[in-house]
Amino acid sequence: HQDFDLITALPRATAGGLQVLIDGEWTPVEAPDGYTVLNVGMVLERLTGGRARAAVHRVVAAPGQSGGRLSIVQFCHPTPWTVLSTLRGCTADGEADRYPALTAQDLFQRTMYRINRLDSQHTRHTQHARPSRHTRHSQHAAAARP
Repeated sequence: HQDFDLITALPRATAGGLQVLIDGEWTPVEAPDGYTVLNVGMVLERLTGGRARAAVHRVVAAPGQSGGRLSIVQFCHPTPWTVLSTLRGCTADGEADRYPALTAQDLFQRTMYRINRLDSQHTRHTQHARPSRHTRHSQHAAAARP
């Protein structure tokens, strides 16, 4: 997934497992002691016209890992009414803007719509399989929507 924010700060977790998708390969990422991993989010990608790319990432348990994983994460979000448009200097003269201007709230709603649509497509394709905890939650959430 990609984070819906400007930047996500990830200090070193109690166990590994953070991976970033680089050139089609999942690559382990771990902050050295005293350092923090910074993930670019979808909002910053839009503001920079795609020059800074939102990190596609996941967390998985390492083979043979026992116990839990504790991670403290700091997200940096704009206010909902902030207009997100490419910043001056992030596009070359005459270059078309890759991202139309819209508010942070509109981007959030579009992103949630896309996620819910993909989740419901996944649910339809797996209705004969045993649903995961996430799928059951999504089905209840979908039933509660007007």
